[in-house]
Amino acid sequence: MKQVHGEVVEADLIGKVLKGSYQVEEMIGYGGMAWVYRASHLQLGGNAAIKVLFSKLSRDDSKRRRFLQEARIQHQLSHPNIVRVQDIIEENDVSGFVMEWCNGGTLLHMLQKAGGPLSMNQLTDIFPAMVDAIGYAHKNGVVHRDLKPQNVLLHIAGASIQPKITDFGIAKTMGELGLTRTGEVMGTLEYASPEQLKDSKSVDQRSDIYSLGVLLYRMSTGRLPFTGSPARLIKDVLHMPPKTPENAPLQLHAIILKCLAKNPQERFASCDELSEAFSLATNSRASSNSLRVILPDQTRTEDLMAQSGSRTEDFAELAVTNQRSNEDPDTEPSPSYAATEPMHADPLLMASEHALGLSPQRSGGGQSWVTYLLLGAILALGLILFWFWWKP
Repeated sequence: MKQVHGEVVEADLIGKVLKGSYQVEEMIGYGGMAWVYRASHLQLGGNAAIKVLFSKLSRDDSKRRRFLQEARIQHQLSHPNIVRVQDIIEENDVSGFVMEWCNGGTLLHMLQKAGGPLSMNQLTDIFPAMVDAIGYAHKNGVVHRDLKPQNVLLHIAGASIQPKITDFGIAKTMGELGLTRTGEVMGTLEYASPEQLKDSKSVDQRSDIYSLGVLLYRMSTGRLPFTGSPARLIKDVLHMPPKTPENAPLQLHAIILKCLAKNPQERFASCDELSEAFSLATNSRASSNSLRVILPDQTRTEDLMAQSGSRTEDFAELAVTNQRSNEDPDTEPSPSYAATEPMHADPLLMASEHALGLSPQRSGGGQSWVTYLLLGAILALGLILFWFWWKP
């Protein structure tokens, strides 16, 4: 008998037929609450994935309720890029649900295999579909709250790769039945938004947009914006600007950093806005004026779009023309993480200046000549008075 997280693998489930139709073939993985099996349908043929709640958790009413809520949410979300839930299984002390089978592993496997940034073709094949799926969930009152590479399955059909969002186990719905307590922190630290690290219950769709930004950051650079111990991660996500996405195509920098804004109001307001910005940034026929409309006060684009077949290095330079003034620039970061503190430097400005090889502009620099002029005048006046005083 194998044990994982203290749970004994129920070897006798292999080969069993559940609900009269699904023959369990093998165990393919597990998560924090459940096993995942591959099963075959005896009447229809083909494979299915069955997620089975750990037996010790099935006796916990709150855990079981959340598990069944996950199944209901995914069943109600009918979208080609969301894993479809087909059936519920409640028999012989087995609580589980049946999902469509995806044959390409996870986005995490793809990133690990790549060992670095994905190509632009891979980004444009995968990321827009993910954004569209999450936007569909938002329009149906669902915030995922746990977007990460492990929760993006891939289905390969011929030469195409189709991403499918899964694991709505901690999703928030508009009519949530008190499953998340105020102040409770849920999700994965590397991908969770600042507001989610403070109170997961109060988040809205912009928290998922932050997570999509982290995903795009990792997909386009091969690394995460923040790493380290849990304590360091929380501190950095709340207070520090992300590392510049240097390996990412230059035309994606502004989009990534807008997604990762500490203040939710400074992010894209919806997945539709994010999708439009990504499409314009990666479309060689789009005009720079079009992107400027989507990213007001974010970027100045001379000729941001690449010509067909151009290399990343040939993309036009990205610059910032407007840095938002902080609401309270004198506020010091609070160690309590009780509220979002304004940033003392705009991370988008810092990233763009770094990309262009420019030195950071210091606030108040335009007034320095006035100061020198006044000092010179005072010194000259002093010399004149001194001369008249000592004149014979």
